Amino acid sequence: FHKTKEKIYFKLDKSIEKIIKKEKYKESIKIGLNVALGKKMLHLMYKNQNWFKRNIKFIITKSSWHLIMESFLFFNNYAIKDHYLLLRKYELYKKSIKKPFEEKSSNKRLVHQICIGYLEGDEDISKEESTIYYLLKHGNPQHIEEIVNHFWSLWDRDKNSSVYEMIKPLWKRLLKKGKDPKYVESIQNIFFWLSLYCYASEDNKIDDEINELLLESINYLKEDFDQIQLLDYFEYIIGKQPEKVGEYILKLAEKDRLVFWEQERLVVLIDKLYGQGSSCEKCEELADAICNIYGEKGLYFLEKTYFDNMDNEEKKSNNE
Repeated sequence: FHKTKEKIYFKLDKSIEKIIKKEKYKESIKIGLNVALGKKMLHLMYKNQNWFKRNIKFIITKSSWHLIMESFLFFNNYAIKDHYLLLRKYELYKKSIKKPFEEKSSNKRLVHQICIGYLEGDEDISKEESTIYYLLKHGNPQHIEEIVNHFWSLWDRDKNSSVYEMIKPLWKRLLKKGKDPKYVESIQNIFFWLSLYCYASEDNKIDDEINELLLESINYLKEDFDQIQLLDYFEYIIGKQPEKVGEYILKLAEKDRLVFWEQERLVVLIDKLYGQGSSCEKCEELADAICNIYGEKGLYFLEKTYFDNMDNEEKKSNNE
């Protein structure tokens, strides 16, 4: 790149320059240069950030910004903090939300970079001028779905304690968004944010606020959700918070959403609820309710578990 008073131009090989001058190639060359610029933009910003800041208005113009951003997002999973803030300053993320790209992966990475900005503290969800606020307000159903999927993907990664607080206002906004029929399918996997608590420390367990959000999120689960994966999450969490797992299984059973192919695993979970004893007084009550619901629906795979527990309780009473 070289800068004149008003223009930025590439220094070109003589043979390429002759081709560019031909009218029939101009549009194709322009597209190719913008794609190449988007691909290498992170490298340019990294190599000479001050120069890039001074010349960004010449590099990313009104006519070229969309293709450059589409290419940038397609080839780059992330943006370094300073670069993210620079692109945000010129509202390139907001413009990309308003005018989605043809390339689906570019739209997904747009959402990912904004979510990362939020988690790193560069976005304030309560402020209307923030990019995350703009995404939630103006994003299309695919954008909203990608927010849900992105946070779900964090389940087995190391997370700072701040993540567990930051997720609450975002979760509430998404559930509110789901009340619009246009976005119902976009948040159908939000109950799987339960997975974020599989490896949570003692200080970051499911609290009452998150519990209410999870119970509400069950209402949006699609009929063919991944029940086997959900069982995995229940198995992780039941040892730490059995009562919460019992509440989720009960609500799923009430809504006819939990008829597992792997019924043996559900039996084990209910056995664990019964086995909590005095450490979780409500667990036995939840287990009884779950067994009764399935029995009323003509599904008797929990019958033995239910009666075995009754026998154990009767033996305890007799011994006392």
